[in-house]
Amino acid sequence: MRATRSYLAALAVCAAAVIAGCGGGGGLPASQRSYFPLAEGNTWSYDLTVHTEQTTAIKRLARPLGFFRVLPPAAGHLKMAAAHAVDLISTVLGSAIVEGRDYWETEARLVSSSEDPAYVYWRSDDEGIYRYYQVGEESADVPVLRLPPTVGDTWTVPGNEDVVFTTEAISERVTVPRGTFSCVRVRQVDSSADTPYTIVTWFAYGVGLVQDKTFEGDTLTSDTKLVSYELH
Repeated sequence: MRATRSYLAALAVCAAAVIAGCGGGGGLPASQRSYFPLAEGNTWSYDLTVHTEQTTAIKRLARPLGFFRVLPPAAGHLKMAAAHAVDLISTVLGSAIVEGRDYWETEARLVSSSEDPAYVYWRSDDEGIYRYYQVGEESADVPVLRLPPTVGDTWTVPGNEDVVFTTEAISERVTVPRGTFSCVRVRQVDSSADTPYTIVTWFAYGVGLVQDKTFEGDTLTSDTKLVSYELH
């Protein structure tokens, strides 16, 4: 369990102006009829704000079971300001086969950082949206959203019951730089350490991830907000 916890702390996971519907899809093309549209070339740009200088909080940005899997800029750079905005871009590169299963490969990169981009594998079906992760010889699909969204639905990471996901709302209005959206809200809590950390994500149908907040205990450590997106 501790080995998994160390992995969780070391990596990170990695979509207008009118309200995006949470159910239905109107005239959306097939590739966009999802809470996380996966098609080659789809791109989302975000503002990432770090709200604390604490070393542990900086490490929390590298979280594989959050939506993004990117490392923050050098700690010394972050410590120059308690709140530092960083441009984050997530792009679907194309399809890939991992362990005999079809996935979509996405690249997440911090524009103002010299860190190499991080790459994450995602898939979706009628029952959910999943992220592939591997720790040593252990690998699993991690459901980040269960479908259809149902308030009160809970699930855990395969093999790690300390990480619990809960669908808390299915039509919550959220306003970010790109606009206001109607979203599904999912809360992820990892209680394997003395100070649990929480990741709250908001998904809009036909758009993708709209907002992502990370907490260490009751302290907000980072906030990711959608600025723009382009879907194919």
